[in-house]
Amino acid sequence: MRPAVAVTDISCGLMAHGAILAALYERTHSNLGQHVDTSLMETQLATLVPNAGVYLTGGTETMHRWGSGNSTIVPYQVFYCGDNKGLAIAVGSDKQFQLLCEAMDAAYLLQGENLEKYRTNACRVKHRKELVPLLEMQFRGKTRAEWERIFAAQESELKGTTFPYGPLRKISEAFECDQAVARDMTIPVPNHKTIPGDVNLVGHPVKYSRTPCSSPEDTLPPPILGQHTTEVLSSLCNLGESELVELRELKVIQ
Repeated sequence: MRPAVAVTDISCGLMAHGAILAALYERTHSNLGQHVDTSLMETQLATLVPNAGVYLTGGTETMHRWGSGNSTIVPYQVFYCGDNKGLAIAVGSDKQFQLLCEAMDAAYLLQGENLEKYRTNACRVKHRKELVPLLEMQFRGKTRAEWERIFAAQESELKGTTFPYGPLRKISEAFECDQAVARDMTIPVPNHKTIPGDVNLVGHPVKYSRTPCSSPEDTLPPPILGQHTTEVLSSLCNLGESELVELRELKVIQ
């Protein structure tokens, strides 16, 4: 399953970001600078958790094509409900699987001959191809909203000691959900003076107690084509006005 976003590219930028900060901090002790070097390939290897550790320490190949599923934990994937909306389930322990069966009225999965097949995670991984279709059929029996209400009721009854789950959202649903709104993950900022109205940008995912970093007042909109050309060429490249005029006449710049 191809990731819907550039996971390795974004992760490599984050690796470089952390490395630069680490180098700056080290410089406060050594008073020396240094070259920081990373790559997409190294980033991708470093983010193969936990499969990289399993291979390097035990020599076991765990990467198989399970769609949204997990190689070593079952059930740990997206299931589609009766209204074709996805619901992600992350059952990380045997107790959590028992709670899932109880919530879904699927006690038969832990009874009779099924008990030995699905009681432990190791057994569920071994019998994945039998268990997953049974759960898929069970999820199809109700809409996503109905399952969420059932799981929420169980959470409330047990005071939160159940299993992680969550809806597979569209981009619009993700930005409009309560958590994204509460955490200011959409920032409306004034657009360029030639464009009326505000432009919505993605808010900063990290919040600081003293220094807000994503307020509309401190956030610039994306530049329009050529907006900073003159500023960059004059201040950084030391071009004079006559040179800028010539470049405009030649239509090298706007």
